Parts: sequence; structure tokens; C-alpha cells
Amino acid sequence: MPRSASTSNEPPARAPELLADLRTEAAARGGIVLVNADQLRLVHLATLIYLDDEPTIAFHAVSLDRPAGLARLRALAALNPTALVVDVQLAEAYNLQGRLPELSGPTPYGGSSAEPRFLVFWLE
Repeated sequence: MPRSASTSNEPPARAPELLADLRTEAAARGGIVLVNADQLRLVHLATLIYLDDEPTIAFHAVSLDRPAGLARLRALAALNPTALVVDVQLAEAYNLQGRLPELSGPTPYGGSSAEPRFLVFWLE
């Protein structure tokens, strides 16, 4: 299972650990869907570049600001374990946890424990 968000003073995992964790989860679950926002940010480029050769990870981009995008995200999650990778600014701007209460996590990556840079949410 992915690390859950920590309320302690543990530092968040570093960005390379995000890639390793996604590979591990994909192998353990027999495959995952990795969803990125359709407006690519740094974290999305990293996953697309460094996980492109992983056959157990399917990539999808959705519009997180539109109801149709959220419906697509839910539809993907109904078929496969789905990880949503966003930076903190996108999570806040789109109020992801408010609009998608079924999200689990987030698991923070990069930055400091007070200000992580990236978040991974799961839908199953």
C-alpha cells in the first residue's frame, strides 16, 4: 500500500522516491492507471519521462477543472487502481479533496514536511 499522509514531523519522500513508489505499487497491484492533469506541470513530465517504459502503468490525462474530467477519473478508478499525481498548487486550486471525497491520501513528496511539492492521491 502507498504510504499514507503523515501528521508527524517526518519529511516527505523525495521526488525520485515517488517514481520508485509508483513502480512498486504497479507491480504489487498488477498494474495501475496514472492520471495527470491535462495542464502538464513538472511532476507530470517526470512521470511521463521516467515511467514511460513501465508496462504495468497506463497513463491518462484529465481536465481536473471540469465535471467531465472528474467523471473520467472516477470511471478509470472503477476499472483499475488509480493514482492521481499533482503538485500542491493544483490540488488546492481545484479543491480536489472537496470535489473528490473518495480520494485517499495524499502522500506528500519533495519539499519539506510543512510544504511538500507533490501529492499522490489514490482512487480504488
